[in-house]
Amino acid sequence: TFFEEPIGGLQRQQNGSRMIFTMDVGGSEFSQILLLDPGGDDGAMMLTDGESRNGSVVWDRTGDWIAYQSTRRNGASNDIWMMDVSNPETARMALASPDGTYWAASDFSPDNRKLLILNYVGNADSRVHLLDIESGELRLLAGDPENPSSNFPFAFDREGTGFWYITDVQGDFQQLAWQSLDAGSKPEILTGDIPWNVEGAAVSDDRRRGAFTVNADGLSQLYLLDMESRKFAPVEVLPAGLVGGLEFSPDRSEEHTSELQSH
Repeated sequence: TFFEEPIGGLQRQQNGSRMIFTMDVGGSEFSQILLLDPGGDDGAMMLTDGESRNGSVVWDRTGDWIAYQSTRRNGASNDIWMMDVSNPETARMALASPDGTYWAASDFSPDNRKLLILNYVGNADSRVHLLDIESGELRLLAGDPENPSSNFPFAFDREGTGFWYITDVQGDFQQLAWQSLDAGSKPEILTGDIPWNVEGAAVSDDRRRGAFTVNADGLSQLYLLDMESRKFAPVEVLPAGLVGGLEFSPDRSEEHTSELQSH
């Protein structure tokens, strides 16, 4: 791209070559969502209205639709919208924010019928919800307004019967957990033996492999995870430093980190 403004977040289309990125004008923070096919002849196309604030974009499993956060309804509320990227006129609101807090989609279920939703209330209070896209039913999965904890979802599992997230509900540390979608389910903690905060995580497109980092005394330690056996092991070949922006390559051959600051 050769815009006068810097681009913001970028998300790669699953099963395709197109990309979504955000960009505002003059630092206004009213980011718009643009679609670009790097291999095509056309330039970037703006998908949003040019007036609202938009972001937190996730692709569905087919690579046809996106879910994103937008203030389009009233200029202030952090609602969740959906759109077929081939036809911006299909944009519709999937969830109207019931309050002034942060609401954003984290992942589509394997059948694209449900969304994993993050509701960030504050530093010590974030919750995970399940949204049925067709009916609009919203169900709390993790977090409790009466007993606040931090809960950050990042993916459904391969079968769509549970989800992966980072939580501090069972201790002082942020831990990696899996939880069933069944009502009343509790988290199954994977990293209970690691006395450090889990800082970030990512999954491969097929949901068979995962990666996560922990803050080990101020430096990042990267782990690779087999999401079926739930076994994980540290990656020892990286130099000491800070790691972030984990992402698996589309052909599953290797994993990338978008940040690596070696000390």
